[in-house]
Amino acid sequence: RPKKAEAKMSDPAEQAGGPAGQDRSGKGASQEEGEGAGAAAAEEGEKEDADVDILNSLTGLPKEEDIMLFCLPMCAPYSAIQNYKYKVKLTPGNMKRGKASKSAIEMILGGQGGLPPREYSMIRGMPDQEVVACMLGNSRPAIAGAKVPQNRKVVKAKRRGRGKKKR
Repeated sequence: RPKKAEAKMSDPAEQAGGPAGQDRSGKGASQEEGEGAGAAAAEEGEKEDADVDILNSLTGLPKEEDIMLFCLPMCAPYSAIQNYKYKVKLTPGNMKRGKASKSAIEMILGGQGGLPPREYSMIRGMPDQEVVACMLGNSRPAIAGAKVPQNRKVVKAKRRGRGKKKR
């Protein structure tokens, strides 16, 4: 968890080398302005702490004791999400985004052996529009380690003797 940055409020006159409570003109700063700026900075610091806490609650590796609230589809470089539990690799292909997103969800649900019911329902419950919005166009989803069935050309046996049929 990253360390929280501590902001130290100081008077600009102190930074310039002047006595505390005076600005560069030598006049004293009013006490009310200092309190208002300090309260606004403290409120902003609390808001940043709340944002950091929300980001720290997101995980790519849910554990048994974690309480899952929702699933978030995302698209990122594969090296960044290698340690995630559920991931699909997108390779260049000719699938449209909608079909590729449905295929990716089916790969996740079918590729993992014995999904817990809660995780299965979370993945299944992701809105299609959100999944399609984060997909790349003209891509083909693939799960690492799974063999992709290739289209095999069926070669028909050649008919010999294409001449006239004998009666």
